[in-house]
Amino acid sequence: MPKKRKSNLGHFTNSAKRMRLSRNNHSQMHDQNMVDNNDNNHNANAHQQTYLSIDNLTDQDNAIDIPIEFSNFLNPSGLPPHKLDLKIGAPIIHMRNLNAPKLCNGTRLRIVTMQRNVIEAKVLSGSAQGQVVFIPRIPMITNEYPFEFKRVQFPIKLCFAMSVNKAQRQTLNVAGLDITNPCFTRGQFYVACSRVSSAKLLYVYANHQRTKNIVYKEVL
Repeated sequence: MPKKRKSNLGHFTNSAKRMRLSRNNHSQMHDQNMVDNNDNNHNANAHQQTYLSIDNLTDQDNAIDIPIEFSNFLNPSGLPPHKLDLKIGAPIIHMRNLNAPKLCNGTRLRIVTMQRNVIEAKVLSGSAQGQVVFIPRIPMITNEYPFEFKRVQFPIKLCFAMSVNKAQRQTLNVAGLDITNPCFTRGQFYVACSRVSSAKLLYVYANHQRTKNIVYKEVL
């Protein structure tokens, strides 16, 4: 019987080529858990700063019916959260194409310094790997709801963990796969496992060391 290796996913964030992968709706939960439990990791003494976005309704006729405080709680896809809790050294992912190919949607970075209206970060992936860039606050508009609102915030979010979809086309040295909730298709599980070149570089965390093989027979 093979020896069971002790799970230690915390070290996966120490390298640009190490990443935790999970289902799309769980990667953000992993990121917040890393912030909440930062007292237990090596970066606990790093400077932490909170950035709040400025939200405005583009149609002022809705301002009476929809208070700005309500929009602060919204977290539409493609937009950063209203509240960003960041630390120096934390991994982040860029959410807009600002300076292609250096700074694009999906570029991974690590925070170097933080100012009031600009963040200095080092690129961890892509053709500009190793270069230092400056990220400003920018206005972003979403049409995901019946009303339209604008959010002024840094176009980034924490990236301790990455969704399987975002990890496509990336090659990792080590990958930790969290499938406590099963992948919704067999193809998604294959994409996650194929990010590394060897099974020895893949760590899988699942309930009772098993996961469901989900196949939609009606489309076969």
